[in-house]
Amino acid sequence: MEIKDLRNQIDVIDDQLVELYLKRMEIVAEIAKVKKEEGGAINVSSREEEIVARVTSCAPDDLKDHVKTLFSTIFSTSKNYQKKLNG
Repeated sequence: MEIKDLRNQIDVIDDQLVELYLKRMEIVAEIAKVKKEEGGAINVSSREEEIVARVTSCAPDDLKDHVKTLFSTIFSTSKNYQKKLNG
């Protein structure tokens, strides 16, 4: 297979990732509303740890750290968005 074909496959996956990320952020916005109404904390470390454990459990050992890094970034952007929404 040629690199062009591989890059095309990556482009398709990237588009899917963005679509899923946007859906996730819609839910994050809803969570921000609930947290604001209930006075809940934006940062919930135990929830993040739970997610990381779940998503890394199915990752190959050589990619576990990369999956953790990916989700660390997702958590960071999610919390920043919640802070922005909740002022």
